[in-house]
Amino acid sequence: MGEFLLVNHTADVGLQITADSIEDLFVTAAKGWLSLVMPNVDRQVKQEKPLIIESETLEELLVEFLSELNYLLFVKNWIAKDVKEISIKKMDGNYSLNSLIVGDIRSSENQPILLEIKAVTFYDLEIVKVGDQYQTRIIFDT
Repeated sequence: MGEFLLVNHTADVGLQITADSIEDLFVTAAKGWLSLVMPNVDRQVKQEKPLIIESETLEELLVEFLSELNYLLFVKNWIAKDVKEISIKKMDGNYSLNSLIVGDIRSSENQPILLEIKAVTFYDLEIVKVGDQYQTRIIFDT
């Protein structure tokens, strides 16, 4: 499983992520995002949602993936608590992500939001392979 570290950034917050595969990088990024917005979330899962995204680059795919999780929480009041399945493939010059995320409707009384993320940014975003691991840094506008 991948690892993430909190990165301080001027007026924003970010994550430094390291993982053994590109899929693990995306799952670890989702876990890092959740640790920022709701670190003490109840892990009980009641619903599954398929999530399918296509983009030209892995960086765009990551931003769109995390933006969708953020949208579900802040607009639809649905917490993506984990990524049950994920597959990332390159076909016809584009990347596609097929995933199954699990979570539940947020109960505001017992699941407070610690940090509101306004946007997932492209600032300094680059996914690189170093040795056998994938690494990236992602900044969130708060």
